Amino acid sequence: MRAICGINANKVASELGTQIRWICPIQGFYSSWNNVSDEHKRAVLQAVRDKFKVTENDVEGTELVEQVFNEKANLLYKDWKWRMNDFYTKTVDARLDAYQHPFQGMHIDDWKYMIDHVFKDPKREGRKRAGKKKRERVPYGHTTGSRSFAAVMTIAADREKQRIANEGNDDDGNGNEPNSNEGNEETKKLDLCDLFEASHRLRDTNEWINSTCQGKHCRTKRDANAIVIAKRNHLSAFLRPVKTILGYDTEQN
Repeated sequence: MRAICGINANKVASELGTQIRWICPIQGFYSSWNNVSDEHKRAVLQAVRDKFKVTENDVEGTELVEQVFNEKANLLYKDWKWRMNDFYTKTVDARLDAYQHPFQGMHIDDWKYMIDHVFKDPKREGRKRAGKKKRERVPYGHTTGSRSFAAVMTIAADREKQRIANEGNDDDGNGNEPNSNEGNEETKKLDLCDLFEASHRLRDTNEWINSTCQGKHCRTKRDANAIVIAKRNHLSAFLRPVKTILGYDTEQN
């Protein structure tokens, strides 16, 4: 799973975005994170590591950790650039002097550089068209906010493990069997199909984001049910000869 996951995933991503805006220079603004100098990249990532421990199986600095850091940084860098451009476009559309209305928190000289060397770059239109085509190839999004669906799924799985552990240690004398929801009706076992549905329906209308998303859910739900039925049939076929050996009446038991 190539995403920042865990309870603090949002905080790590937020800190990464803050350090990008703080450390990466405006004068000489890079077209993408991939073109940012190694010196600035190392400074950004180290600043995040100074506040958060990001690991793969409790090991820091692995190849996967570096890949996830850079992929997230690339998205945040693009978002920063997009928000500046969106502000510039709206300022121009409002017939205001864009040079005299800098982006929030930006020095006016840096803002003038962005306008002259980035927003008015003649090569930029070609990159915008290419980016639009790439975005159109994405089959569907999700409604989980700033957290990726992978991060949401991981957090849900961690909570499910904790729930199972708590049920397994149920010794308070309430009569509940381990892994039973009796007496704890509000606790719902994790169902990834339900999680997918909840995070891919529009919150206002409860409609699916699109038909592709709905079709994938239906196929996944169907396959999951088929697996459950297959397991039950396999268990039933296994129990019949056992009951016969033990002298039970299979039809009555």
